[in-house]
Amino acid sequence: MARAGLVPWTTLRGRRVGVWTALARPARILEALAREAVTPALHIRHADHAAPSPTDIAEAIELAWRARVDLWVATSKCVTHLPSALGGVPVATLAYELSLPEVLVDELRRAVLPDSASRP
Repeated sequence: MARAGLVPWTTLRGRRVGVWTALARPARILEALAREAVTPALHIRHADHAAPSPTDIAEAIELAWRARVDLWVATSKCVTHLPSALGGVPVATLAYELSLPEVLVDELRRAVLPDSASRP
């Protein structure tokens, strides 16, 4: 049984990765992978927040078999629509975080919580 954990980008380089997206701007994910020198063997693209049908899953498995995909990756939101494996190929979650400058965080805090100006 595989254990959960972070896998370094170097582990993904050279693998036959399938990417599953169900978001508005999938190019951003492909660009992020390219920056890490990860070239997907297959990209399955669905509409923003779309849950796949059983037919979608079956077609993805067939395409992945043809492309010899050995690992699927999806964002933390996209992966919620998928089983833990597709045709015996594990599905991993792409971990990412966004760092904002403190000045922007303060501005957002004031915009969302106007009374937060007096809070530390």
